[in-house]
Amino acid sequence: MAYTVLARKYRPQIFREMVGQEHVLKALINALDHDRLHHAYLFTGTRGVGKTTVARVLAKCFNCDQGVSSEPCGVCSACQEIAEGRSVDLIEVDAASRTKVEDTRELLENVQYAPSRSRYKIYLIDEVHMLSSHSFNALLKTLEEPPEHAKFLLATTDPQKLPATILSRCLQFHLKNLSPDRISHYLAHVLEREMIQADPAALAELGRAAEGSMRDALSLTDQAIAFGGGQVRAADVSSMLGSIGSGKVLPLLQALQAGQAKDMLDAVSPLAEHGADFGKVVDMLQQWLHQIALAQWVPGSVRHAAMDTEAIQALAQMMAPEDVQLFYQMLAAGRMDVVSSSDPQAAFEMLLLRLMAFRPAIAFSDESMSFEVTAAQTVASSVVSVAQDIPEQASTAQIQSADNHEGSDTNLVSDPTSAPAPWDDQPVAHQQDSPPPWAEATAPDQGDALASEAVEPNANRVPSTEPAISEDPSPKKSEAEAPLESVEVPFQLAVDTWPSEFTRLGLSGILYNVVSHCECLSVTADAAEFRLDENNASLFNDTHVAKFEAALNQAEGGTRKVVVNIGAVKRTPAQWLQARDEERLRVATEAIYNDPVVQALCQTFDAQVIPDSIKARLN
Repeated sequence: MAYTVLARKYRPQIFREMVGQEHVLKALINALDHDRLHHAYLFTGTRGVGKTTVARVLAKCFNCDQGVSSEPCGVCSACQEIAEGRSVDLIEVDAASRTKVEDTRELLENVQYAPSRSRYKIYLIDEVHMLSSHSFNALLKTLEEPPEHAKFLLATTDPQKLPATILSRCLQFHLKNLSPDRISHYLAHVLEREMIQADPAALAELGRAAEGSMRDALSLTDQAIAFGGGQVRAADVSSMLGSIGSGKVLPLLQALQAGQAKDMLDAVSPLAEHGADFGKVVDMLQQWLHQIALAQWVPGSVRHAAMDTEAIQALAQMMAPEDVQLFYQMLAAGRMDVVSSSDPQAAFEMLLLRLMAFRPAIAFSDESMSFEVTAAQTVASSVVSVAQDIPEQASTAQIQSADNHEGSDTNLVSDPTSAPAPWDDQPVAHQQDSPPPWAEATAPDQGDALASEAVEPNANRVPSTEPAISEDPSPKKSEAEAPLESVEVPFQLAVDTWPSEFTRLGLSGILYNVVSHCECLSVTADAAEFRLDENNASLFNDTHVAKFEAALNQAEGGTRKVVVNIGAVKRTPAQWLQARDEERLRVATEAIYNDPVVQALCQTFDAQVIPDSIKARLN
């Protein structure tokens, strides 16, 4: 028997087998179950996201011998003929090869005739945007008022080229690109069924290379299997795709963090010899910085399979969070310069030097280089230091700083209109004829001393936990007040704790969405009863109950039976999670507005807080 490629072998035959596109499937399933059938459907999206597949499954739903439903039987003659591509009542047309108006008129001449064997005569026009303007005009009247036995399924990758008159006559569904994580997870499932060994890093690389297309991912997987001799290894995939390993950009980040310009440029040479695409190198640097930021702000959230977790954790400890954000933003802004340059390597090296040059208060270790920190950098650094030293429980901001020249203390009060701002006590490198406002409380001879201190090597840019300005720090917490390490509590199902304990089940995909809208009604030793929200029950089926029961018993270590009914709900995990996120956002908003430094900035510089920019930090 001839070999069938993975993209055809694993093409979904029913809606439940599709990966992603829940927003499209929900609308189609509800329409089919409630007998609200339209005469024309338009599916849009990039290549390989499932446009033609959805159209063929929809054709099965229309013409299944068991009746119109969202789950065709797949065994009747109509379903088998559609699956094998030999149905006489499913007319598939490639508009790219039939663009003339004569072809369209010939196609529409037979619309008035009833289907030969099936319930509907279905016209599936792929790449419909390739039709000529005359062809669209010939299609207009029939598409608006077709016979009752005719259905039109249109698919295109470029809906902007369709006339508005065509768009207005169709139900439009846009299929989104799939995420790399979802693609790699599905590839792992496919290779497991094919009994082929695969590295997680290789699957992650294939998921990124597919660029959101499941068909491209399966085709690349076929190629990787052939390239690796029946196995999918990370090194083979990198060699096949012509990409560089994630570890080859690690020396760049290490040299950037240490301020070693020479080492950083030396690390570019192996990439150039390898023939690397420097635009993709920029993308990989951004991926590293993304994982580093996650490790800094959300410990334990590093999830990139192709990256060294230990290296990420080490860089997260050494790099300042503000530097990580600045580097990421500068790489995103400079990527186009690298891609569009006639000399990508030179543009890439200039981008790296730009990262180093604009790094705040950086100290270069090269003896041939000497940079001084400007007054603006000094002031900005002092603002950050003051913000870090303000106690969280304080309702007013009062900072004491020592004057090295006078030997006296200056008290800073919380009211910015009656006293200098918290950063006013910082010295400036050089005094001008008209000193700036922040230099009024500083002795003239302190500038040189501060500038010399600012350029000292600072390899570990971890924010200090001790007050840097105040001479009278707040009392330290006793050991009894120190936070205790959390103890893992075994999962135990209960009516009251069900919404908050739901996330510990580790569900994903459609099952996660379905179960999150279930309310726990009762729990006994033998069974647990749930009620599913009737507004979110369109994708629910018996397989979800079995998977839910298996996940619940695995987490609890029991054999409890799960019963799910449909109706109105009052307290679901989805409602609880939404209320929790809203409360976190409210607390974060209040903390920002009540922060003394923020208030001082608003008063002094007439600044404003943008409410949409406030994000609650996840614990």
